[in-house]
Parts: sequence; structure tokens; C-alpha cells
Amino acid sequence: MEICIAVCAALACTGLALVYLYMGKKCKLSGREWLIAAAACAAAAFAVFRLEQKGTDVTGMVKILWVLTLMLAAGWVDAREKIVPNQLILLGLAGRGLIYIAELLSDPSGFGMLVLRDLAGTGITVAALLLIVFVSRSAMGFGDVKLLGVVSLFCGLSWTYSCFLYGLIAAALASVYLLVVKKAGRKYQIAFAPYLLAGYLITAVL
Repeated sequence: MEICIAVCAALACTGLALVYLYMGKKCKLSGREWLIAAAACAAAAFAVFRLEQKGTDVTGMVKILWVLTLMLAAGWVDAREKIVPNQLILLGLAGRGLIYIAELLSDPSGFGMLVLRDLAGTGITVAALLLIVFVSRSAMGFGDVKLLGVVSLFCGLSWTYSCFLYGLIAAALASVYLLVVKKAGRKYQIAFAPYLLAGYLITAVL
């Protein structure tokens, strides 16, 4: 449990550092931003305890928390700038590569099948999401597709679709609220990454 808490703290701090970096702020964080940062740390800590209760192994927990770090940064940047930086996607792929090396060293016999399963699942995920982008006339961005592709590579198909479904529900509820209070029109496009982050956290704790 001590290892899990240490990993959570390290990745949460890394995520907040990445958020700060991509925000490009030269001034101090506002009170609201500090509140969001504290909530993000609390959510990460709660996710660790829930994963521990569900019997998630250390490798699985590192994968989940590393993606959570990326999702924190992507959600914050997308909310402010309406973009998911490619640097974050590359950082996610680099992290998955390091974990692949660890998995190869620990179990060489099953490594090939593991990689094939991950790549096949990610290919299916990206193809399905690109179809949604085409049908919805780009209501969902390519950055979101790439972000969910990273989720699939780390966590698998089932986790990714749960994350997407919960995120879609959260985004729909937020959109209805904005329309009701007249803070947005019908053509207003919301940043989707923050809702994918919400969907990811819901998937982790349920």
C-alpha cells in the first residue's frame, strides 16, 4: 500500500507540473486553479484506494495512474485552449514503451501476445472513434481520439469504452445545463477532454 501511495503522489505531482507547463503561466495560480489542483490530487488518491480494494496489481495501477496523469494535463489544457497537445500523446506512448520493457523482462513468453492484443484493441478503438468523428462532422476532435487511443493501449478496450461512455454522459449533462442557463448556444462546442477525465475517474472508482 505504501508503494501505491508513493506512486499516486509522484504521478499526481507530475500531472500538476505538466498542467502548469502546458498552461504556460508566468504568474501565480488563482485560488480557483489551486482548488481544482487539490481536487485532482484528492481524486487520484481516492482512485488508488479503490483500485487497491479491487485487487489491482502494481503494474496495472501504475498504468492507470500514469494515464490519469496525462488525462489531468490534457483536460486542463483542453478546457483553456480547446486542444489536446501532441506532446502529451507522445509522452503517453513513451511511458507505455517503458512499461512494455518492464513486462518483457518479467514475462518474456507472453510478451508477444500482450503487444498484439494491445495493438489490436487500440486499432479497433481508433477506427471506431474516427467513424464517430466522421459521422458527427467533427463534433469530436482528433485530439480526443488520440487521447482515447492512449487509454486503450494502457487499459484495454473495456476500460476505454467505459471512459468514453461516462464522459459522453457527463458532457451531455453539462451541455444541457449550459443551454438551460443560456451560457451557450446550440452551435457551441465544449472541450471534451475534461469530460473524458471525469469518465476515466468514474471508471476507476466504480
